[in-house]
This record gives sequence, structure tokens and C-alpha cells, in this order.
Amino acid sequence: MKAKDDIRALFPTLVAGFLLASSWPALAQATDPAEKMQALRDSLAFSKEQIKTYEWIETIVVQKGGEQKARIQNRAYYGVDGKLQKVQLSSTTAQQSGRAPRGVRGAIRKKVVENKKEELTDYMKAAVRTVKLYVPPEPDNIKKAREAGKVSFTPLESGKRVRLDFRDYEKPGDALSMEMDFANSRISGIAVKSYIDDPEDVVTLKGRFQTLPDGVTYPARVVLAAPEKEMTVIVTNSGHRKQ
Repeated sequence: MKAKDDIRALFPTLVAGFLLASSWPALAQATDPAEKMQALRDSLAFSKEQIKTYEWIETIVVQKGGEQKARIQNRAYYGVDGKLQKVQLSSTTAQQSGRAPRGVRGAIRKKVVENKKEELTDYMKAAVRTVKLYVPPEPDNIKKAREAGKVSFTPLESGKRVRLDFRDYEKPGDALSMEMDFANSRISGIAVKSYIDDPEDVVTLKGRFQTLPDGVTYPARVVLAAPEKEMTVIVTNSGHRKQ
């Protein structure tokens, strides 16, 4: 009888202990995302400053309808004023095939070609500016999104990777997703749905990040696609070395 009474007395304690143990992972998950997001912000801020001690080669390739139309290669580095500098190393554009007609027809065709080149150049510049809005992500924007409740977490691999989804990150109606290595709180990939000027002219962006020996993360390859214009802009960064 005494044994039964002891079990009855112990039962509430066992139940409480079980509930506490079962709720511990949920409690850990509730606090961990905020801590990990702060660690991610710290990692991005560190990389933002330390990348200024490097120089590298930036290559921009523009494709239209699956054909390469332009390729530009720059030496990129940060000046003493802290601003990004670029020195063009090479530039090539697709040449028109066939013999150009002479006379009035030739002049008209030449003007059309020049206008297309100018349009291509303008769009390429606008596309590169759009890439810079999202790549690499700004630590302050991450903080603002978290405070505004416009970010959600999705585990991809238990304890290994997580995806952070941001709404209205840089422009109204845009969406940004970041993949983060959960162990070291470093960004590994990015995906964006946005627009350049007109919200109806949707562009998508995908980026892959790599890590330098000192822990600096950088966008190794970024692809911006504009389906309506059948255009793709590919930006790669490579050959990093200390200045």
C-alpha cells in the first residue's frame, strides 16, 4: 500500500519532468533563431569590412536569347575612401554577322545596331545596380526585417542548414531567401524575386557564396534573369588576394 502511495506521490513530479524535457527543444528553437540571425548579421558585417582588404576579378556576362552579347572583366578593389573601385581589363560585344549594306539602308541599320547596344548597356548597368541591392545582404536590412516581423525560418537539414525568407526586403513586393550554414552562421546561397523599375517586369536572382581562408564570405557567382526581355546577366567574382 505504501508503495502505491509513493508512486502516486511521485507521479506529478514525473509528469512535470517529462513535460519540461519535451518542451526544452521547442524552447531552444524559440531562442536559437534570434541568436543565429544576430550571428549571421555579425558574419555579414565582418565580411563587409574585411573584403575591403582584398582585390579581385569581376566578370560580367550578358546573354540575350541564350546568346552571349557582351562580356566585361574588371579589377575590383576598395580605395582609401572606402568606396568600391573598378578598372576595366577587357570588354567584348557580339558582332553583327554579314556585310553591312551601304547608303541610306546602311546608315539606318548602323543606327539601329547602335541603339540596341546602348539599350543593352543601359539594361546591364541597371541589372548590376539591382544585384548590388541584394548581394551581399545588408546587415541593417536583416535587422529591420526581423523587427518588422517580415522574416521566417525554414529548416533544410536538421542542425545543418536553414532558410531565411524575407518579405519587402528592399522594394515593396520583393522577396529574398537566404540559406545559412547553421553551424557557423555563414550565408551560403541567396534567391531573390524582384524587379528593376516596373513591378510587372519581374527579375529573379540566384547567388552562390564562398568563404575565404580568413572567414570572409563573398558572392562567387550571381545570375540575374529577366524572362520578359530574354536576358540574363551573370556576375562572377574570383582571384581574391590581399591588397
